[in-house]
Amino acid sequence: MFCQGDCHHTTTVSRSFTVDDRKSVEAEREQLLQREQALRQQAETSEAKLQQVLTSIRGDFVLFDRHWQIAYLNNQAAESL
Repeated sequence: MFCQGDCHHTTTVSRSFTVDDRKSVEAEREQLLQREQALRQQAETSEAKLQQVLTSIRGDFVLFDRHWQIAYLNNQAAESL
């Protein structure tokens, strides 16, 4: 309700959703869900490729994060320690 100064009446602003609005929102939601699923699949594929590369490295291999914490240690490096 909006009222300025000494109001003797009030105005109500409302919005009703139509069936078309609901369908539009549902379609957008479905598109977002499909995009999220596609991105999740891409991330899982990338993770699998990275693991494949890391496990294929011969010899000692240690990967550190930016805080110099071990982020990955292959079996050869673990056996050397």
